[in-house]
Amino acid sequence: MSAAATTSELDSRVYFGALSVVLVESNDLEAEILTQVLSGFKVRGMTRFAGATEAEAHLQRDTADLLVVGAARGKEGDLDEYDLIRRIRRNKAGGARTAPIILLAGHTSQVNVMRARDCGASFVVAKPITPQVLYERIMWLAKDARPFITADTYTGPDRRFQKLGPPAGMEGRRKDDLSLRVGEAKAPNLSQSEIDAMLKGPPR
Repeated sequence: MSAAATTSELDSRVYFGALSVVLVESNDLEAEILTQVLSGFKVRGMTRFAGATEAEAHLQRDTADLLVVGAARGKEGDLDEYDLIRRIRRNKAGGARTAPIILLAGHTSQVNVMRARDCGASFVVAKPITPQVLYERIMWLAKDARPFITADTYTGPDRRFQKLGPPAGMEGRRKDDLSLRVGEAKAPNLSQSEIDAMLKGPPR
């Protein structure tokens, strides 16, 4: 599917014109492609930076609704993209501390994905990006209901995408985690046939 066709299809579903987006990408070609894609989504408030130092200085003064972060080392002395995101999340005076952050990664190994998660990125998108995938991730983030966590070793969106509770045998650390201590049953247990029937659903 072409970028033009994708954009035309998406325009009728959502309006991005009111978004304030900060784009960080040191690779000129990739930055230009991303700019065109976001412009195709009708994003009007877009600010583009070639490195972490400029982006961080901007975010000390201004807010952002969304950050799209690729390679952040535009010049010597710049932070890499992971450290930049970590600094943004921990800066209580910054204008984008709780904003959704999409990390664009050229290498999406398990190690890098875990690094992205642990530095506070909201989502990881593999390069090269496509308009459709980027759009879907932005839409997912628009509906993301995960709480924002502030702790000694981590600041960012809850790293648990599913509410499965704490690992087996461990007490939960969050106020909405259920206790490991289970009370007495208040109703008879279901029989195996009743359980099977619920899992299978109604007869067709």
